[in-house]
Amino acid sequence: MRVILKIIVIFTIALMPTAIFAAEQINIIPPYNIAVYDATIKKLYVNQTTNKRLEYFSAAFLGQRYLNGALGEGVEGEFDQSPLYRSDAFDCMTYVATVLALLNANTVPEFKETIKKINYQNGLVSYQNRNHFTSTEWNPNNEKQGLIKDITVDIHDQNNRSVAKTISVYINKKAWYEQKTFSSIKLLSAVTPEEQQQLLERLRGLSREMSNQDSHVPYVPLTALFNKQGQPNEFVFDQIPSGSIVEIVRLNWNAKPHLGTKLDVSHLGFAVRTKEGLVYREASVVKNKVVDIPLAEYLRDYLNSSTVKGINVQLVLLP
Repeated sequence: MRVILKIIVIFTIALMPTAIFAAEQINIIPPYNIAVYDATIKKLYVNQTTNKRLEYFSAAFLGQRYLNGALGEGVEGEFDQSPLYRSDAFDCMTYVATVLALLNANTVPEFKETIKKINYQNGLVSYQNRNHFTSTEWNPNNEKQGLIKDITVDIHDQNNRSVAKTISVYINKKAWYEQKTFSSIKLLSAVTPEEQQQLLERLRGLSREMSNQDSHVPYVPLTALFNKQGQPNEFVFDQIPSGSIVEIVRLNWNAKPHLGTKLDVSHLGFAVRTKEGLVYREASVVKNKVVDIPLAEYLRDYLNSSTVKGINVQLVLLP
């Protein structure tokens, strides 16, 4: 599953020594019916009557339940057999990826190929090719494909000066793999304890194929989005395009004890202008479903956070 989505759940779980892992079990996930997802996607395309496709596709999933680690490598996956795509449940990254794939396709077969390219390097499906890390994998790989464009530095103040700052974090992919546990493995049917151990060893062994990486993320600071009284700076908020992807950026957020690495992006969703104003359309772990919440209201809650510093803005490039 996507790293940024695991954090909220994993923060409450202390990693146990390897010797204790024998008592832990892999996750046996419920069976799923791809035909049902295909029918839903086909219906979305058939019923589309607006040229505001992103608003239409993103709104279609409002109310759908939140599911941590909603997607995987499908029934043929070695470590995670969750579906490659679905229409009934999402975490924050899989929700954004699903809407982006719908936007860049017009049929179910096109959608299937597109979502592979969005979620996997070069569209090659495997756990190690999945874009687990937002800042160093998902963003740059989809920017290269011309699906999104980082416009954070273009957001300016009334003197036409960029308000953006940059944070730098060392992403330790090797350690992230090395700290995998049995709970990281999700299969459709049970395997023997010996097979579980072999799977875990192979999963951890993927660390040898990984390269660690420095991440540099531009962000619009909360101090530019709000004044000292906590009131939103409408001049800045008005520059966030409707349909853009807004990512929550953190500084000095040390997930290393739990995941083996520090991280810099913890959440993402769409900024959408509606009759009620600019909302954040997100798969919310707090609300346990896909919801709309006023973006300023959502961000205001972070003003006293010791780690959340601002937002990265990715423009969705329309096909």
